[in-house]
Amino acid sequence: WGSSAAGLRTKARIGDEDLDIKFRLGLEGPAKVEGSKRLFGKIPMVIFVEDDIEIVRGGDVFRRRFIDQVATFVDGKHWHNLHEYYKVLRQRNTLLKNFSSNGGKGLDEWDSQLIKYGELIRRRRSSVTRDINRLSHELHLEEKSGESLDIYYQESGFNLRDVRNREIEKGLTLQGPHLDKVGINLNGREARIYASYGQKRNAVLSLKIAEIELYKEIKGQYTIL
Repeated sequence: WGSSAAGLRTKARIGDEDLDIKFRLGLEGPAKVEGSKRLFGKIPMVIFVEDDIEIVRGGDVFRRRFIDQVATFVDGKHWHNLHEYYKVLRQRNTLLKNFSSNGGKGLDEWDSQLIKYGELIRRRRSSVTRDINRLSHELHLEEKSGESLDIYYQESGFNLRDVRNREIEKGLTLQGPHLDKVGINLNGREARIYASYGQKRNAVLSLKIAEIELYKEIKGQYTIL
């Protein structure tokens, strides 16, 4: 007591990795956490909250976010690929918006980087979506008296040269993983449109439990729900 700073150190072992995390709280500013980056994708926890219904009810952005979350959960490299992809995407969009003044100098280089990270993202998303679909379909079919749940991933294309003129006109990248579709069907119909609130909530719960089961398959241990 009476000190201008306080600290806490904790050690943990997750799988075969030892973690050493230090927390420091001082009067001069917000708390600092040393070693927090190593925690990303390591703590086995799945959270189910009310807003998760947007995974079914909302737009594709919510379902892409869910698939990316699961992909990062089982493979931390996916977060790195996402980070790099969106960094390149911002740079590319800036070039497109200012094409009249810069003539698109360097655009081809950004294209190659966008495709590089985009293909890695799509590969992981496709794999994770297939696994989540397999697990959630079986679970939902059993728990909901034969109601069929399916989740699928649909790429938007990646022929950047074919849409170059339209992109210059709009100042935006018009193809890539940031626009890919992730759909959820109940009994073969689009859940976002046709499912009731209760059905949507049950579908999300099945997806979350499937996430836990997938982690168990890959990592050999269950997560916290």
